[in-house]
Amino acid sequence: MSINGVNWMLFAILSSIMAALSTIFAKIGLQEVDPIVSTTLRSIVIMVFSLTVMFSLRNMEVIKTLNNSNIAFIIISGIAGSLSWLFYFLALQRGNTTIVAAIDRSSIIFVLLFSMLFLNEGITLNKIIAIFLILIGLFLLIF
Repeated sequence: MSINGVNWMLFAILSSIMAALSTIFAKIGLQEVDPIVSTTLRSIVIMVFSLTVMFSLRNMEVIKTLNNSNIAFIIISGIAGSLSWLFYFLALQRGNTTIVAAIDRSSIIFVLLFSMLFLNEGITLNKIIAIFLILIGLFLLIF
């Protein structure tokens, strides 16, 4: 699938690069700063940036297409994302950047498991092997 001619894979790669840069900048910014304050400020920046992008690139009529279920799950996702970043900043402030980031990125294991439970996505031998390889990689990075 592509959006305006751009393949989803490019967006995924760019997301990965931005996540890595975000980690480095957060680690630098967290020196002698409270992680809760940092998470709050980061969230404000994200909100302002997201609103700017939305108002610049989208017709506001799109908002009217949201239903209660969409809104509820977006709110729940926002809460989970906020908690994720709060825990991430707490870990990043206290731990080794590479190890904290590796553990955080291992969330793909939980995504695989939760997608099977909540989205009825199937499990395959390749997915099982991938989970074990990720765990081995994580173990090698940590120890």
